[in-house]
Amino acid sequence: MSTPKIKKSERTLCLILSCAAKVFAEKGFEKTSIADVAAAAEISVPGVYRYFRGKRDLYFAALEYEVDRMNFAVTESLQTQTLPALTGGFWREYAALAVNYPLAASAIGSEDVDVLTLVCNMDSTEAVFDLIDNELTLAQSFGHLRQDIKIVDVMRPARGFMLKMLLPLVFNGKYNSPEWLAVSSLVSATIFQPMPDLSSPESIAALEADMAALAAKMAEHSISAQPHH
Repeated sequence: MSTPKIKKSERTLCLILSCAAKVFAEKGFEKTSIADVAAAAEISVPGVYRYFRGKRDLYFAALEYEVDRMNFAVTESLQTQTLPALTGGFWREYAALAVNYPLAASAIGSEDVDVLTLVCNMDSTEAVFDLIDNELTLAQSFGHLRQDIKIVDVMRPARGFMLKMLLPLVFNGKYNSPEWLAVSSLVSATIFQPMPDLSSPESIAALEADMAALAAKMAEHSISAQPHH
């Protein structure tokens, strides 16, 4: 099977977005010019304007391009992890990837309303949270979360809260800080009953044992769900 050909215009667009993401990350929005991006991409300034109306338009397109790539990397990693939502792997993955996607990390960390709105509404962001919802729904079916709620109904409105409140803290190096734990407990309280006391070693040990038991059940479920030949 032959590899589909990519049009020159598509290659040029990807080049501009990739270079713009790097330049904006290095110099910031205010100090970056269209000419800087054109020089980095080794094309003319009119060549950039052929695709974008101005610097702000280019900035948000480059940001979306980089957040997409980051979300795809997170999604791929989460699919290989056990209980990434319930054990914190979800947030640790974003924290670890910050160095690879500096524009996305700095923009989200700035808590800019327009940036966070863009990220919340992206399909790739929805795909990440769909994986989280699937994990929590399965965990609930095994009796490890509150039984009096529908996980999807609870987590759908919580997505915006988590992205606008927790993700900026992660990109500002505050994952597991007192501030982060205080905010994340608001989400945890909606799915756990009773809410674990994360200041108590005994409570943490009990929670870890519960998660280990759940991980074993989910691993067994995954194996049984695979098609047999």
